[in-house]
Amino acid sequence: MYRILKHAPSVKPVAVTSHKVRMIAEMVAKTDKIDAGILCLLSQINLLPRAYLPDPAVEELRELVRYRARQVGLRTRSKNLIQGLLVRAGLVAPHVRMFGPAGREHLAAVTLPPVMRFQADGYLEMIHLLEEKIDQAEARIHPLGRRETWREDVALLDTIPGIGPVTIYATLAELDDYRRFRKRSAVSTYVGLVPVSKRSGDASCYGRISQRGSTVLRSVLVEVARHVAAKVPRYQRLFETIRYRKGYKKAVVAVAPQRIQDA
Repeated sequence: MYRILKHAPSVKPVAVTSHKVRMIAEMVAKTDKIDAGILCLLSQINLLPRAYLPDPAVEELRELVRYRARQVGLRTRSKNLIQGLLVRAGLVAPHVRMFGPAGREHLAAVTLPPVMRFQADGYLEMIHLLEEKIDQAEARIHPLGRRETWREDVALLDTIPGIGPVTIYATLAELDDYRRFRKRSAVSTYVGLVPVSKRSGDASCYGRISQRGSTVLRSVLVEVARHVAAKVPRYQRLFETIRYRKGYKKAVVAVAPQRIQDA
């Protein structure tokens, strides 16, 4: 809506953080008219929680990294569907990279029922097309990510195990001016990697992570945490402790915000 209204000459739109507005304007009776009145009142007294808006170049880079992430997700889904076909056909995956050169030769030669062969070939074609789209997106991402203002940040992020050029640019695009955060733990909150907490008196209850903010950045940080947990002793100890009690996935998610706060 902000993007639509900003082109209207007689309107001065304001982008706000939606969940913070809900916190301020929680009411029993909720209608569009009441909500509009509350927004007007908050605007008059300058209490609207403003959302951070990046410059157009960073916004373009965000769009590209999110587009690439969606294509990667579709490719992963297609690969999982092929593996499901093999399971239903009673076949065992080869002991090589399933979708590397040797794995694809195996998939092309393996005997499948006609209907399953039709599906497998279709998914393989889709994977090939998606890989082309991913390469095209990366070719556009690299020039946009080489911003002079990010030179030192890129060099610093490049020292982290498990992070490459595309994930570096994705991190910087999603955070943009990270110096606006007052403390490092605020980045974890912004990304949605902190648990939802409910407190009443002396009792505290913690639930799942909030998952607010950028899904792309959260995925990048969790993926980096996988590599860090295997190579850095201090994170490895945290990872192993939580994995023993709560499982692999929760252990990785627990390492991700800790890595942010130590960065």
